[in-house]
Amino acid sequence: MKDKFIAVSTIASGAILVYALYKLINSYSFNAREFQINAALILILSPILIVLFIYKSDLSDFGLSPVDSVKTSRLVLLFLIVATILILIPISKMPSVRQNYPIDGFTARSGLAYLHFSALYGLYAFGWENFFRGYLLFGLRKSIGWGAIFVQSAVAAVLFYGKPGYRIFVPTLFLIGIFLGWLTLRGKSILPAFLIHWISGTALNTMILGYKHFAN
Repeated sequence: MKDKFIAVSTIASGAILVYALYKLINSYSFNAREFQINAALILILSPILIVLFIYKSDLSDFGLSPVDSVKTSRLVLLFLIVATILILIPISKMPSVRQNYPIDGFTARSGLAYLHFSALYGLYAFGWENFFRGYLLFGLRKSIGWGAIFVQSAVAAVLFYGKPGYRIFVPTLFLIGIFLGWLTLRGKSILPAFLIHWISGTALNTMILGYKHFAN
């Protein structure tokens, strides 16, 4: 009975939070730093409060726990190497991506600004993985099983529809989301997915800034 309640509540609350995130992503009035902080609040604070006070469950049941497999850590490292070579380098060369990323125009002004942006991006990446690979995935897993991997991945990928490079981003992120969902269930932790998201995103921003610097 509790599993069904959690599943239904996760769908309802998840839809509300996804809508709030969608509106935030498509708001063109935001400051990049404000966007990352607000997104983190939506994706971190809200799910944690729901899990603790409505579901009355342990946060570790939703992926907020250490990785329980050394093999999972090795898979993370392998994925980062392959993703950098096969995915990030080609994407970083796309004109539409170079023109619109990083989203913070001040990032390239100094090393300190870059570090500040990267730290906030880490907060955002943690929130993203906490919500999709944690809250949604574990909230639906006991009701629809492995299908939860495809649901959370599809929802996360669709949010990038219409964004610069979306024809590449949406299918790529959907496939990556499936892998990250599987990896999260395997290790019972969102930590590997978070590290992949943060490191690969930071690497992509670094590549784009490098291209822009040498182009000038």
